[in-house]
Amino acid sequence: MSLNNIYILVHPSHRMIKKKMEEIIKEKGFEEAMVNQYDLEETSLRSLLEDVDTISFLTPQKIVIGHHFKYLEGKEEGIEESDIEHLMQYVEHPSDTVLLFLTASKLDNRKKIIKKLKEKNLIDTLEENPTDTIKKNLTGFSYERGVIPLLLEYCKEDQERLIGECEKLKLYNIEEKKITEKMVEELIKKEPEDKDSLAFALVRSIAEKDKKEALKKLEELKDYQMDFTAILGLLESQFRLLYQVAILKKQTYSNEKIAKELEIHPFRVKKTQELLPYYSTTAISRFLKKLEDLDYKVKSGQMENTMLLELLIFNQ
Repeated sequence: MSLNNIYILVHPSHRMIKKKMEEIIKEKGFEEAMVNQYDLEETSLRSLLEDVDTISFLTPQKIVIGHHFKYLEGKEEGIEESDIEHLMQYVEHPSDTVLLFLTASKLDNRKKIIKKLKEKNLIDTLEENPTDTIKKNLTGFSYERGVIPLLLEYCKEDQERLIGECEKLKLYNIEEKKITEKMVEELIKKEPEDKDSLAFALVRSIAEKDKKEALKKLEELKDYQMDFTAILGLLESQFRLLYQVAILKKQTYSNEKIAKELEIHPFRVKKTQELLPYYSTTAISRFLKKLEDLDYKVKSGQMENTMLLELLIFNQ
């Protein structure tokens, strides 16, 4: 949490950023302040900084919000170095009467400015366990034990969607303040599994030697009109991630540190860890080698790709 009145909020979900801003504004006592907002994709950073430097005449306090600060994401178009210097000068000497928010969907950690902002504890990446998101957004309501697992399954851990669906469920039963499993099933449309989720499920079923389930997941991937090479690439990506997580875990990295190192969401690290009991790093390397050999043999014309993935599953 920022120690002064400057907050860099990082998350792809506008809803989550907005919710966090509301919490900070209330916490800081800026509810009655004037609010000036800038889209930094259309307006210069200089205009925002001039506003920050200007004393508020209408109210004692002022909130200045800079949406889509793409410079933090690695995009420098339209940004003057003098404006970045100006921003950093303000960071060193911020105003007590101005609450400044800058938002971005992700960070390019190669930027020197990010290191400086992190040193001053100004960056909040808003990472939150999806289960915690549900519990927080159902505060004040009772819910059956199966509600959280169903929401996670139906929304695929999409935090922005989880927040929206929780609001929908609360509005549906605002009087009784109780959420049931039946309500989730009736009100929320189940999202089809995406390709990455299916690939993870395929890797898991291979690990568990559940050949029937593995073949089912393989067919579901084919339903996406994915060819042999694409499916092989997804499998390779999943096993390579598994290998990286396994190596970093051996080095006693925390989940958060692994996520930062690999630049992935902490939830992916947690899910990938579920597969570690099934594979040694040697076994993962061996499977990756099999995938590479299959890819080479098909591309070099040594083998036809028909049924190769099925055979790979049967031979595990």
